[in-house]
Amino acid sequence: MDDWHTVIPWRHERHVALPISSDASLYHWADVIHLKSSDKYMYAVVKALESLPVEVQHCRVDVHVDSQVTIHACSGQGTRSQGSTQVAKRIFDFVTRRNLTLTMSYVLSR
Repeated sequence: MDDWHTVIPWRHERHVALPISSDASLYHWADVIHLKSSDKYMYAVVKALESLPVEVQHCRVDVHVDSQVTIHACSGQGTRSQGSTQVAKRIFDFVTRRNLTLTMSYVLSR
C-alpha cells in the first residue's frame, strides 16, 4: 500500500434498475433495454449518434424520428422525464464534441 497513489472516487448512493433482455447465437447478438417509451426513443437516438464513425464531424446530421417528445427534448423545449433530460444532455455533448448540426424531423410511424 506504500506505493498506492490512485484516488478512488466515492460512489453515490443511488440505485438504478435497468431492465434488459438479451439473446445471442453464433451469428448475431442483441440487447433490448426496456425503458419508458419517451426515454427509449431518446436512447435510440444517442446510441445511433455514438455509433457513427469518427470521420463524421463538422457536418449536419439529419435524424428522422416518430416521437414528438424526442424532438422537443432535443430542441431544448424540455421534457418531464429525468431520464430523457439526461439522454438529451448526452446528445448535446456528442453533437458539441463532433461539431455537428443535428436536424430532427418527425415522421409518422405505421
